[in-house]
Amino acid sequence: MAGRRANSIYMLAGQILGKAGLFISLMIYSRILDDRSFGELLFATSVSLILFFLADMGASLVSTRRLTAEEKHGKILSTALLLRTILTVFSTVLLLTLIAVMGYEKTQVMFLYLVYPGFILDGYCETFYALFRAREKMYFEGLARGVQGFLAVLMAFAVRRYSAGIELIALTYTARSLVPLILCVWGAFTIIGIRPVFQGQSREVKRLLLVSLPLSIMGFLVVAGQRIDSTLVKAFISDSAVAAWQQCYRLFEPLVLLVAPTLLPGALFPDLCRAQRKSWRMVRLRIQWMTEVFTTGAFSLVIPVYFLGLQFLHAVWGPGFLRGQSSEHVQWAFSILMFCLPVTYWFHIFLATVLAQERQKSVLPGAFAAFLLQLAGLYASLEVLGLPAAAVMQFVFISTLTLWLALGIRRRYGPTGFSAGLKRPFISIIPFALTAFFEPFDNWLNALVSLVGFMTIWVLSGGVSAAVNPPQKLVPMCTNQRNIV
Repeated sequence: MAGRRANSIYMLAGQILGKAGLFISLMIYSRILDDRSFGELLFATSVSLILFFLADMGASLVSTRRLTAEEKHGKILSTALLLRTILTVFSTVLLLTLIAVMGYEKTQVMFLYLVYPGFILDGYCETFYALFRAREKMYFEGLARGVQGFLAVLMAFAVRRYSAGIELIALTYTARSLVPLILCVWGAFTIIGIRPVFQGQSREVKRLLLVSLPLSIMGFLVVAGQRIDSTLVKAFISDSAVAAWQQCYRLFEPLVLLVAPTLLPGALFPDLCRAQRKSWRMVRLRIQWMTEVFTTGAFSLVIPVYFLGLQFLHAVWGPGFLRGQSSEHVQWAFSILMFCLPVTYWFHIFLATVLAQERQKSVLPGAFAAFLLQLAGLYASLEVLGLPAAAVMQFVFISTLTLWLALGIRRRYGPTGFSAGLKRPFISIIPFALTAFFEPFDNWLNALVSLVGFMTIWVLSGGVSAAVNPPQKLVPMCTNQRNIV
């Protein structure tokens, strides 16, 4: 338990420091760049992130399982690095094709060329993170992510201090990723003592690609679903609308990272795998516990944002946070997006359960359906609803995928414990529902009354006791090795 708690702390600290640094740097850039340039920068990061996941193809997670189960760490790491290199070349060709076909303006092309290499370096870091997680040396990952966040802030302040141009702003994305990669290589080769073995790896690369393929398609569709809206907002509305939407999403994204990948499929994943080998009852108890804890955390974040969304956006992004959009549209987009948070947490609970069962192929039909539904909805509603349409379809996308996973698990194994985990948080949210409906006070007081009421009912009904007493730890059996390649 102590080791799992320590690894959770290392991963969470690294995620918080890293994402906080990247977030603060964006806050600084939002005050330096005009609406159009800031929108182009955020669009470049969205496209680069999609290509980042395309170059991973789920190999990092599969490699973590293989590294946990086998002793040939150097060979497995080499296979993952070779596969990432091949897929990175493919992703780069795809980016060049996209630029040639879409006819982006010169500034947008510049941002894409200078931002994307940073995501390539981040991808290689992810491969080393798989090794650190398998060896339970997660302090290396925490250190690398923390250093990246620190460099992001340092470079952003330097850019602002010396009034650097947009080219240098774009270059910071690559510069701040170089040092973490060096730390990862040093940690793997010098401290842990892993030596890559690249000879005769073509067959292993093919095997890893085939095993990772279902998970990679699902992951790509999920990431594409979370980013395709920016492409269509750019096409149907404007570059400045992309900036306004991405500002909302950049506040939402760090909240998701509190659960994924820090806890799922991070520090809690091995215990879920052990429960899967023990009995379905053990899995059900863990789903129930995670559902209650994650839902309570999500609601405690959603409640204040519902009432104070515009104030948060103004405080973070400055007085120009609307980027030429109406305050009503931005408020609705942000509020609806925040209601995606608990659903996103549920999605990661069910996804981790499917991965523990090694049934990732079952995710693909739901992922395709959710993506197509979102795409059709965006085309139909963006011109009518404006910016809130992006948030509505984001909610539809993640809800469809979560429902697909939940029903598939229930159909195969029976009750999941999910509804039992929701009972206490949903009863506790009654004060928020009443306050949101009647709005008896100003926004600040409405937020305070709702949050205090929610937490009071949850605590008095036994929520704290349930949260601090997770299901008992099982015997140490890390993964189901039947289908591990």
